[in-house]
Amino acid sequence: MSALLGAAHRAVEAVEEERPRADVAPNDTGNFTLQRSRRPARQPARRRLQGAGLAAAVVATAALLGCADALTHPMDKAMVLKFYNLTRGDEWREGYRWTRGVLTDLDPCDDAEFFKGLSCTGVYGDPDRRATKILLSSMGLNGTLPDDIGNFTMLEELLLTQNNVSGPLPSSLCQMQHLNTVDLAFNRISGTIPSCINEVRRLYKFDLRTNMLEGTIPKGFGSLQELQQLYLSENQLTGTVPPELYNAKMLSVLFISYNQLTGTIPRLFARFRMKETPSMQGLSWLDMRSNQLEGTFPAVIGDFGAV
Repeated sequence: MSALLGAAHRAVEAVEEERPRADVAPNDTGNFTLQRSRRPARQPARRRLQGAGLAAAVVATAALLGCADALTHPMDKAMVLKFYNLTRGDEWREGYRWTRGVLTDLDPCDDAEFFKGLSCTGVYGDPDRRATKILLSSMGLNGTLPDDIGNFTMLEELLLTQNNVSGPLPSSLCQMQHLNTVDLAFNRISGTIPSCINEVRRLYKFDLRTNMLEGTIPKGFGSLQELQQLYLSENQLTGTVPPELYNAKMLSVLFISYNQLTGTIPRLFARFRMKETPSMQGLSWLDMRSNQLEGTFPAVIGDFGAV
């Protein structure tokens, strides 16, 4: 950057030398008069214009490079760093490139080779790029998710399966209006599922099997009209199976086995159709085994896989 600015300065000086200058000099009477200074023969106008254009181009290039330090949106850059620190990024499996990128303050979106698993909007060189995917499964993450993870407002996919992530699922997740996939299976997530989950309107897949979740299954899942896969098996969930799940019309996979659910299977579940083709709406897999459910299965449920 300093070299470019120096070149710009020299180019501007070269243009300035082409301008006429006035000098003060004594005349024969001892008085001072204003005289035009002598200078080399006037250069062609075309060369002068080329010099001025060069100066402007160098200054413009320097200005653009000066902005390149913030190609990733400031909020997302701060969140990437916070996520790295909270999950002990310096201990990740094959995380040495991330560590080098963080320590040398590289740009998370434009220096993608150092931030494996991170995808962003736009292309190289675009300003204010936003994180869209964090795909870091089986990387040895160990720690908690940021409480304000919802500041990743453009994030679409969060895949952190088979790590050692612990702590609660932040309620700020509900702010992520572009989020369609949450896959934190095989971790140590505890606490409850945020009751505001119905606000994540584009949610397609929600997979938190084999964690340490407690509390009930939020009925808000039933209002998600793009939800197709819901995996909550092997947790410590209690309460009843929400009949509102039937209202999630695109739901094709429902795994809630190996919990502590009680009560009876909702009568509405008898209305589920068996999904026979990829384009057809209906359930293809329903797993409710190893709970404390009572009563009899609706007749139609016997047709589904993994009951």
